Amino acid sequence: MRPYPIELRERIVEAVEKLGMSRRKAAEVFGVGEATVYRYLRQNRAGDLSAKSPPGREPMLNEAKRELLLKQLEAEADLTLREHAELYAKDNGVVLAASTVDSYFRRLGVKRKKDLSSPGA
Repeated sequence: MRPYPIELRERIVEAVEKLGMSRRKAAEVFGVGEATVYRYLRQNRAGDLSAKSPPGREPMLNEAKRELLLKQLEAEADLTLREHAELYAKDNGVVLAASTVDSYFRRLGVKRKKDLSSPGA
């Protein structure tokens, strides 16, 4: 979800602090949650109304790197997840766990089924 624009944040703070609007009414008028109004007032008292970065870390693979992983899968479809991870690390310098490769394949909509020629099938 994208953060609300700074102009809206400023208008909410102004409505409550300068115009005397209640926090509940401001939330209703501006179409935000009450907790959002309280947060903006707290941020304004601290002197910074700008949007904060979302929690969590950045994904290991951006769009271009995901494409490389998909191309690798197309070229080497018979490899195991561990072998895909090792090959990707060798070719691209990004170390991935087999479970991470599996997660990215799922996100990319790739379904991998064992065929009769693979061991353990």
